[in-house]
Amino acid sequence: MAIINIRYVPEAMPTNKQKADIAYAAAQWTKILNDDLSINVQVWAVSMNIGLNTICIPGFYQGADHPTLTRPQAKLLGAIAGHDLNIDLIVVIDTATPWVLGTDPAPEVATGQYSLATTVMHELCHGLGFLGLCDAAPRALSSSLHGLGTYTAADRLIKLLNLAVKVMDPNVDIPAHFFPDPSKTGFAVRTPFANLFKYTNAKLAKGEPTNDYTAFMGDNGSIVINSSEYIVLTADDLKFRPFTTCDHITGADYLMNPSTEGQYYAVPDASSRDILRRIGWTVKDD
Repeated sequence: MAIINIRYVPEAMPTNKQKADIAYAAAQWTKILNDDLSINVQVWAVSMNIGLNTICIPGFYQGADHPTLTRPQAKLLGAIAGHDLNIDLIVVIDTATPWVLGTDPAPEVATGQYSLATTVMHELCHGLGFLGLCDAAPRALSSSLHGLGTYTAADRLIKLLNLAVKVMDPNVDIPAHFFPDPSKTGFAVRTPFANLFKYTNAKLAKGEPTNDYTAFMGDNGSIVINSSEYIVLTADDLKFRPFTTCDHITGADYLMNPSTEGQYYAVPDASSRDILRRIGWTVKDD
């Protein structure tokens, strides 16, 4: 069984009621992940100042024999010791968001409201590998790439993330071990989640290097995961937000919708369990 350890920092401490919802969210994943490893999550409660309510910042592992893995995935595959004590994930929650708290009885979450337990459950799923980090191709790059999102060199995304945490109050401190040196690895950020993508645009064929780095197509096509049951969010480059846009599914009510607004999930839903199973986790059925 996987163990999820929650750690806090004194200068960015959630309230006790918020801590109870965070612990609940972690416990729901612990109950259904059968792999023997521990996941160390550091939680910050800050004024985010970037237009988001939460974000998951995963530590990454990159190696010649693997695509880009989050640290929990690297533990799953044995690339990192399963019970390594270093922090694996950072989850940041916004102190300005009027969170809906509580899990028993299940709270009512109206339009415009956010359940903290559900949202943390969503962010932990990203850290487990529901993650397809990408960047938007600049308009000036090529008319043929207009509107495409492409998997980019890791250094650009890391720079964008470092800028984001610097405007948070207090600033979130990302551990030095979180990111490999992109100048040494040179790997683009291509994850097992993204390897599930199937492009419905006939012009984009899997197996061709350029196409395998295409993350979304805007109005040029769409993406499904293996088959049509899950549609990956598409957006044009004007709406693209690194670390957020391409890491969600649409077409129905899912835990991993682009937003948890108005949603409450007592446990991870069937779609999130299914996709984690497809990328290598041993997940109990409902």
